[in-house]
Amino acid sequence: MNQIFIGIILALALGGYYLYSENVTLKDNNAKLVASVDTLNETINYMKADAERQIQTNNNLQASLNAAELEKSRYLGILSRHNFERLAIARPGLMENRFNDGTKELFLGIEYETNKSGTSEPADSSN
Repeated sequence: MNQIFIGIILALALGGYYLYSENVTLKDNNAKLVASVDTLNETINYMKADAERQIQTNNNLQASLNAAELEKSRYLGILSRHNFERLAIARPGLMENRFNDGTKELFLGIEYETNKSGTSEPADSSN
């Protein structure tokens, strides 16, 4: 009879140890999953914020593009209303100066937009 009780106690002890070790493993796995969920939530929040920044940047770029398109249309309208060939034949000096001044202004504007220091001074002042 004592052997049966010892067998039952031993079986219960082994079963308890098995359940205890499973519980420890499950707690460790749960902690890892919680950490993973936190990391994923942070990543999702970052991606949402990044998407909002991209949308805002895209909207700003679209507004700039629209403004540039309007300016281009205005310049093309001015160019289409004038007969520059006739004006150049009639007054070549006047047209040459106007075109040179306009080209210089355009190049200075391009240099200003592309220069990192933000100055409108030409990179090569020998021209």
